[in-house]
Amino acid sequence: MLDFSRFRVITFDCYGTLIDWENGIADAFRRAAESDGVHIARDEVLRAYAIIEPIVEQERYRSYREVLTETAARIAHMYGWPLSYERAGFLAASLPEWKPFDDTNRALERLGAARISHHSRFSHWRKRSWESAEASGSMRGRVFITT
Repeated sequence: MLDFSRFRVITFDCYGTLIDWENGIADAFRRAAESDGVHIARDEVLRAYAIIEPIVEQERYRSYREVLTETAARIAHMYGWPLSYERAGFLAASLPEWKPFDDTNRALERLGAARISHHSRFSHWRKRSWESAEASGSMRGRVFITT
């Protein structure tokens, strides 16, 4: 067991550590594609996302919502899915629905019980996403200092 008394502060990145971004992305693609009668396998979506998203980020500054929209548009094009750029915003719009991992709350409760502040970079997970997670109870009572 980790000796929590050695720590006063622990920092996290939000996606992939606290929030299950893979299922968030895969579910959003599945719903949007199915509504257009298109099927793209989950693993293919995630593989394409892992390739395309870093390229989109490197091209020029974009907000995270714009990165998600551009990435979704390119993935759709890659699979021959005729998706308008406006509709490609489905991925960014799905952010508030992305859930924390099953063990996130328990782990944060343990840190809180040990009187350790937990910090997370929420540069991409804005206030609206946080409020949605709070309302659903998935992150209720969590205290974060964001940078």
